[in-house]
Amino acid sequence: MLRPLVGIGLLVTASAVNASFGVLMKLNRRWAWENTWLVWGVFALVLFPFLLTQATVADIPVIYGNHGSVVLRLVLLGLVWGSSQIFFGLAMETAGIAVSFATILGISAVLGGLIPFLHSTGTLLSATGILLMAGVVIMLVGIGFCAWAGRLRDAALRPGTVVSIRGLVYCIVAGMGSGLMNIALVFGAPLSAAAVLSGASTTWAQNVVWLAFLASGAIPNILYCLWLLRRNRSVARYFVRCPKNLDAGHRHWVGGASQSWLLATAMAVCWLGSVVLYGAATTQMGAWGAVLAWPVYMSLIVISGTVTGVLMGEWSLPSPAPIRYMTKGIVFLVLAVFLIAGSGMQT
Repeated sequence: MLRPLVGIGLLVTASAVNASFGVLMKLNRRWAWENTWLVWGVFALVLFPFLLTQATVADIPVIYGNHGSVVLRLVLLGLVWGSSQIFFGLAMETAGIAVSFATILGISAVLGGLIPFLHSTGTLLSATGILLMAGVVIMLVGIGFCAWAGRLRDAALRPGTVVSIRGLVYCIVAGMGSGLMNIALVFGAPLSAAAVLSGASTTWAQNVVWLAFLASGAIPNILYCLWLLRRNRSVARYFVRCPKNLDAGHRHWVGGASQSWLLATAMAVCWLGSVVLYGAATTQMGAWGAVLAWPVYMSLIVISGTVTGVLMGEWSLPSPAPIRYMTKGIVFLVLAVFLIAGSGMQT
């Protein structure tokens, strides 16, 4: 009875850390998007996972060598997931942050939760499956309210804004790819089990899965950022003092690159920390840990992101309609969290 509650606590912490990742990226205004995303990709997807796994799991080459087919599967999933993160960025540019964020996380929650469950059981017609489906449906309703609230907010801030079909396509592609992260964790279970046998704690055993998955996911992100750096000639921002506002043509140069490097590094730490905490939470939520934790995690990220936005003044609007719809959405999301967590108590 206690384990799902411990898992929920870890997921709440993970979602709050994930929200910090977004805030730090927003604060790093002196770099172009590709500057920040490249540093994040190298640190959060390659360097930090390698150091963390080395510190927590022994005999990594042996584990990978004994489970070559699992590693190959993780690499392929990582490449697709990494490519989908590019569409995530494109979706936010074309569909708006609020709409794209809610849509992508909704699709990710469904695919990342239900596909592993069906893979393990072959049916949803069980006490756990029925509660899981009910929780996911309620979660989607909540995310729908949040998306509509975001749409109203964007329309108030930028009159005439229209979500294009292309933007919605980007959202769908990004959402389908984002769910692969949880599918990789479930399919990579043999690696986690081998890590435990080699002496790793169950809390840290998933790191051996994240290492293979995230490193392969870094490849498309790094290549895309390198292409943007060359096209936009933004490499110099890593080394020189940056103009406060290039687009406005200001010639007043402020600050050095050290603050931007610090923000990008902190972003990587927060994002990877959120992922590691999520992995630890799955070990506390019963037999269907990763299956049940993923939609809860997605719901809590939407809630944390919304609360962070309110605290930063992003919802200070003349009309109360956006915040009213957002409140309804959060109520549904909280209900979904309790339903999905409750389904874990049926196992």
